Amino acid sequence: MLDISEITLSAEILGICPMPGRLSPYEADLEHFLDWRPDLVPTMAPQAELQRAGASAFPNDLAQAGISWL
Repeated sequence: MLDISEITLSAEILGICPMPGRLSPYEADLEHFLDWRPDLVPTMAPQAELQRAGASAFPNDLAQAGISWL
C-alpha cells in the first residue's frame, strides 16, 4: 500500500509519497491516496514515467475527484 509521509507546516500538512503504481498496484494506491484527501498534488515525474508505472490516468483521476494537479 502507498505510504504517505506527513510534514506539518503551520496549519497545513504536506504529504510526500512515491508515485501511485510504482511500488504496488495503481488502483489500490489511488484509492488510498484519494482517502488522504489532498487539495493539490504536484507531480515531479514526467508523463513517460507515469505511463511505465501504469499511472498515466493519474491527472484525470485526480480531476474527477476534484483535486488540483500540477
